[in-house]
This record gives sequence, C-alpha cells and structure tokens, in this order.
Amino acid sequence: MKQWTTSILLMVMIFCGLGSGCNEFLTVESQDELSRADLFSTVRGADAAVVGLYRQLADGNYYQFRFPVYADIQGNMAPTTNGGTVDPTAGLGARRAFGRLHGQDVTPELLATGLPALYQQAYTLLFQANDVVDGLATLTEGSPEQLASLTAEARALRAVTHFDLVRLFAQAPGFSAGAEHPGIALIDNIPGIFDLPARSSVAQVYAFIIDDLEAAAADLDPEFSRRSGLPQWLTPTVVYGLLARVNAYASNWEACKTWADRCLETTTDELTPADDYLTEWRENQLSEVLWEIDLQRLLFDIGDTPPDNPDRIIGAGNPEPLLRVNDDLIDLHAINDLRRSLIRSNLNGEKLSEKWTFDSTVIRNPIMLRVSEVYLLRAEANVELGQLAEATADYLTIHRRAVPSGPAPPSEQALLRQEIRDERRRELAFEGHHFFDLNRWGADLVRTDCDNSVARCTVTYPDPKFILPLPFDATLRNPNLSQNPGY
Repeated sequence: MKQWTTSILLMVMIFCGLGSGCNEFLTVESQDELSRADLFSTVRGADAAVVGLYRQLADGNYYQFRFPVYADIQGNMAPTTNGGTVDPTAGLGARRAFGRLHGQDVTPELLATGLPALYQQAYTLLFQANDVVDGLATLTEGSPEQLASLTAEARALRAVTHFDLVRLFAQAPGFSAGAEHPGIALIDNIPGIFDLPARSSVAQVYAFIIDDLEAAAADLDPEFSRRSGLPQWLTPTVVYGLLARVNAYASNWEACKTWADRCLETTTDELTPADDYLTEWRENQLSEVLWEIDLQRLLFDIGDTPPDNPDRIIGAGNPEPLLRVNDDLIDLHAINDLRRSLIRSNLNGEKLSEKWTFDSTVIRNPIMLRVSEVYLLRAEANVELGQLAEATADYLTIHRRAVPSGPAPPSEQALLRQEIRDERRRELAFEGHHFFDLNRWGADLVRTDCDNSVARCTVTYPDPKFILPLPFDATLRNPNLSQNPGY
C-alpha cells in the first residue's frame, strides 16, 4: 500500500505543491507497479483501498482537526483572552493562525501554516479515489454488485472531497449568473504525472459532484459498504442526505426536497429525543448520526496520547482553548433553549462547547451528517418553493425539541426563511456549516461580539474574503491555476 500511494503523492507534489514536505516524498521508494497490480487483483485488496479513502478523510490536516470547525471560526467563535498554547510546529502557532482566520486576515503565504496541508490532503484523496475507480474497472474477482458498490463508495468520497474544496476555494454557485465563475481543478481521472489542470467553473464542479453522488446512490449496496454496525460507512441513505445538501448549495430546491425525503424515508435512525439530547452530546453517542468519521478505528496507531481534535480549539473543559463561543451565537438562543446548556465556561471564564468536550485521553468523531440537518434542509427547500406549511412543520420538529414553549414561527415567507436559517445556525453550530451557509445564501457576516484586533466586524456579501486563496505553492507549481481575486 505504501508503494501504491507513492506515485499518488508524487502527482500531488507536482500538481499542488507540498512546501517543506517535499523532501519526505522525495525519499520514499519508487513506484512498484506490481504492488498496485496485487492490490487490485482481489476484492479484499480493492476493499482495503476503499477503506484507505476513509482514512484519508480522517487525516489530521482534514476532518480530524482543521476542517470540522473552519466554517464556524469567523461567525460563531472569537479569540480567547486566557490560555492558548502555541504549537511550535505550526509556523505562526495554532492560536495565532486560527485568530487570523477569525479576523479574515488570510494570505496565500499564511496558508503555509496549515491550510495548504488540507488542500494537499484533499487532492491526495482525489488522486487516490480515481486510482481506486480505475483499478476496480479491471478487477475480475467478485460479483458485479460488489464491484459496483465499491466503485460507488469511491465516487461518493470523491464527491465529498470535491465539495469541500469548492466550498473552501470558490465562491458559491449564486455568485455569478449560471455559476460560471472559477471553481477548482476537477480531478475526474488519473492525470499524467506532469498534467497541470486549470480550474473548472463552479457549475461544472457541482454538476460533477451531483453526478458522482447520483451514481453512488444507484449502485451503493450496504451489504458490502457496512463493514460494521457503526455509522462510519457510506450507505444509500447517507448519499441521499448528501445529495440534499449539495443541491441546497446549488439552489436546486426540488431536487433538495426529493433527496431529503428519500433520506428521511429510508433511515432507521430516529431524531434524538429532547430528554436524551444533552446527555448523548456530552457522552459522544448522538443516536441520530447518519455518518461520522470513526477516528478511534481509522487512527489505530495514535498510541497513548490522542492527536489534535477540535476540542483543543473550542472544547468545553479545555483550560487553554484556542477560541471561544461568541456572544452573537449565544444570544441567538432563547433563554429556555436546551442547546444553551451545551455551552459552558471553563475556569478562566471562556465559554466553550460541549459538542467537543475536552478530554486528553479521547478523540471525538466529527459528524458528517445527522438527521436534524436533513429536516432543516427540507425545511429550507420547502420555504424556497413557497410550501410554507411543510417548511414550518420541519422547522418545528427541530425547534420544539430544544424550545418546547415559545412564540409561533412567522407565517410570512421572508421571515420564515430567516428563522429557518437561524435555527440551522443554532442546531448545527460547531459542525462545519455556518460560514459556508452565509456564502451560499449571499448573506453578510455580521459580528457584534467582535475583538478590537479584527479589521472588519461586518463583511458585506459579496466579498473575496468569503473564500480562501489558493495556497501560494499550488499556484507557483501550476501556472494554470488562477488565484482568487482579492489575494
């Protein structure tokens, strides 16, 4: 497996750059074609390659640490006034780097302190996913159904990764007519080792993501993909929920509703009851999770000390958090909203989240999809389609669990739309959605709990700062990658 991935990493090095990490990749063994041939000569080997894609998602530069909280850093978090250790391996230090993200003080050079590693990791996964799809096409062992299911898994994970990249590095589809503005470089096959692909349009990227997910929805078989009873594996139900999410970003509201319906109709997971909601969050056992990354099993070699997790950034109980919950988010909750109880202060008075409770001996799993989000996606689709009674019903399903008594939701479409958006912010806080949501809605970033070190407390849409610049090393090595305006 090591020799198989060496060629993948060499392509990533040439395509997007690896900065100081290049030396490591120049010292590994050269590609051994037989090792790849062996890997894709049996179903067991191909299955291991697919599991390896999940492992790539779990990397410390991806969902293990950085990505799950990126979308909350600007709007739902604020710099701490106490504590916060500086990581000497992170260039400027993790606390300062996250503080600069919060302040929208981002440059291509700053990304050398961590986020280009996310960029690199995502493209590594894409190259590897395409290699898996290509290898499965030549495999003769196994039933056609099993091979189709494995291919579907690889395509779904490829879609998830493209979706993450296009949200980070490209403006949302509504930014231009027909979403013809620059997206990201699509990796839809195994490129030549010196190929330097340019950026596809956002419309092309979303069409490719949806095509991958729809193909996965048709061919994925849980008999093969559910390797255990845990919600760490893709199933058709999960893919239906992902399709609802992606179509919401693209404002394809009929499709969003259709896929949300299918997800909720086929899932066996019930919405977590109000009586269990707080306990399940605190114990990291939320029953309504449809898909999560099981870091404990994928990162089997972590040893006695778990690696970095978002609990280091915002976790309740952390004596030295990197960021805190801001008052804007807290004030959005009614006094009797049980979700307020998931926000508590440490000994320094920093307000932190129990969704990421700090424990030096435990690593918590990032949630990729849960039932509550699917209800809120369907509520959003219904309000945009003018089906206000249905939108209200889905909104109340989530809201009344947290706030059993209170005023009725508004009946006018624009006001109900905003209430659903506010509910999405409350319910999905610190799960990686808020800043991406503002971008796709074309909404301003407004912060009243705003540190005096922040240059702009309000960022009016549209603005270059709603997305990140491409890492400097990527544009240097690939002249076909145009930099984002404003950087």
